This record gives sequence, structure tokens and C-alpha cells, in this order.
Amino acid sequence: MSRVKLLLIVGILLVLLWGIYFLFFTSSPKDPVVQHLEALKLEDINKAYSFTSQEYQKNMPFDVFQQEFGNFFTNYRSVIFFDALDANVLFVSVDTAYGYTEDMQYTTVKEGLFWKINSIDFLNRAAEDDEEEFDLVSQ
Repeated sequence: MSRVKLLLIVGILLVLLWGIYFLFFTSSPKDPVVQHLEALKLEDINKAYSFTSQEYQKNMPFDVFQQEFGNFFTNYRSVIFFDALDANVLFVSVDTAYGYTEDMQYTTVKEGLFWKINSIDFLNRAAEDDEEEFDLVSQ
């Protein structure tokens, strides 16, 4: 076998190995969040739940998750990502079809080879709860 053919075969193998590595062993902390939101947009609640971590699923059983997210994002207009200082914490703003913006904080964790959602906090709801608590105290 000529040297050129051998170098060509080695080059092809290296490209294939790099592709396999990139496909299976690299992912971004943002990936499960994007996939979660897309699944919710398509109303595929099972798929959306599959992007959550084992710890998240232990703390939020599927039926509770379904109540929380089942029809929430049926029609959203746009999603804006604001990455936080930590690579695994993402802030997301969602313009809903209901005329308001929902701000959320996602925390992700690596499980095996892939990133999973470990927590979802609704920041607007926390602020509303604080305002309600303040109103009760000030009365």
C-alpha cells in the first residue's frame, strides 16, 4: 500500500474519531434547556421531562411537572437566553402568548455524558410572592 493511501486512511479515521467524540462526549449546559423549551413548545411534556436530572425528578414527580408545565408554553413568541457567570446557570426570558414575560433560572448538572436540568426557578413568581408577603405585612 502506498504511503499516500495510508495517510489518507489515517486522516479519515482521525476525522471519524473526532466526530464521534464531538457527537457523544461534548455537550453544553445550555443544551437541555433549549431542548426542554422546544419540547414544551411542541407540547411534548414527556420529552420535556426527560431533560431533567434524576434529582429533579425525585423532587418533582411527573404528574406535578405536568401540572406546572403542561399548557404553560403552548404558544410562546420568543425566548431570550442570558447566560450567568456560572456555566451551568442560565437565565431565560420567555414572552408568552398571554401577554407577559416569564423570567426563569435554570441550573444544569452533568449526569454521565450529558447535561440535565437540575432546577427551574420562576423568578417573576418569587417576586410576586415577596410582594404579596409585603402587602400582608404592611396592612
